[in-house]
Amino acid sequence: MNYGKEQLYDGLYELQQGYRSYTYRQPVFIQDEIVGFFDIQIPREQWVKGVANRAILIGGGLIIMFVLVYAMVIILLNKKLLRPLHMLMHDMNKFAAEETVEERSTKPDEMGILTKQFYAMRRQINMARDTAKQEQQAKEFIVASVSHDLKTPLTSIKAYAESLVYEKNIEANEQQEYLHIIMEKTDFLKAMLDDLLTYTMLHSAEHSMDFVSVEGEEFFDMLISDYEALCKQKGVVLHVDLQITGEYKVDPNQMIRVMDNLVSNAISHTAPNGRIWLGAMSDDLPDWTYSFVQESLDCRKKEQGALLIVQNEGKGIDAELLPHVFEPFYQKNEARNKSELQKTGLGLSIAKQIIEKHGGWITIFSQENVGTCVVCMLPKTKER
Repeated sequence: MNYGKEQLYDGLYELQQGYRSYTYRQPVFIQDEIVGFFDIQIPREQWVKGVANRAILIGGGLIIMFVLVYAMVIILLNKKLLRPLHMLMHDMNKFAAEETVEERSTKPDEMGILTKQFYAMRRQINMARDTAKQEQQAKEFIVASVSHDLKTPLTSIKAYAESLVYEKNIEANEQQEYLHIIMEKTDFLKAMLDDLLTYTMLHSAEHSMDFVSVEGEEFFDMLISDYEALCKQKGVVLHVDLQITGEYKVDPNQMIRVMDNLVSNAISHTAPNGRIWLGAMSDDLPDWTYSFVQESLDCRKKEQGALLIVQNEGKGIDAELLPHVFEPFYQKNEARNKSELQKTGLGLSIAKQIIEKHGGWITIFSQENVGTCVVCMLPKTKER
């Protein structure tokens, strides 16, 4: 082996360890003179073989570990993401096909939150669908009911008008009677169209009340004190009671419509010489309210607001009909029975919408052969 001058003297007397062998170099002297060097190399074949085997084992172990980690990642990914995602997609496809989707329990992770959001969205969409379906059914029902109710007076008007035009031997008193009937039917048609317009307007999302602040005693005194002449004309005894304080925000025109509807119903269901009570209270119910009304309203006496009361004597409302009186054009036994409801079939429904838009509530109580009482609550200004 050829060495340079520097390499020749480097590493003398040192046992150097290489990868494949040990190396030892030492000079050779003869009479204190260097005559040469000897270089000894001891192979490390056994060690090299062991290192190679260990390298194979370590490499294989690393590969196996990598495969295991990869498999675990895939399993966890499938469990945490892919499987919930596939199940969510399956539920979404079922929902899109309008099939029943059963809600599953979810975990508090990202997919669980996403699934909960989907379930919440599905419930909202179903509610919107049900509401739209009910509104469509209600519109169809109202159109059919209005068509039915308009047909009868129109037929009568047409018949009496034809008699006045084509019959020659009609006496003067009969002509007056026919004209009077035509006027009555015309007034009924006008009232029905007005109620229908109001009912449609109140259901419109663009409609809003024209609220103004009023002093309670002054406003409610005006509201309930103008019906004495009408009751006297119908032969009904009217009692008015006003005990109210505070300020309120109301739409005066709409509140007048409510009172007109309620008083008109009370008069139409009260026999001659019967009694009607009108009251506006800011505290407890008055003594003249029926006992069954006071018992039913005990739980609501703590509410701060005005109680508007219309009570009349009469045969009362049938218990089967009572839960449905606020429904428009409610049908009983598949036949219209307006004598037990309102004249146009929309009065109480309109009153309910108006009171609820004021932030209050309306309820009706009745007992057969005793009478009926309608109670409306309007919150005070600070409550609204």
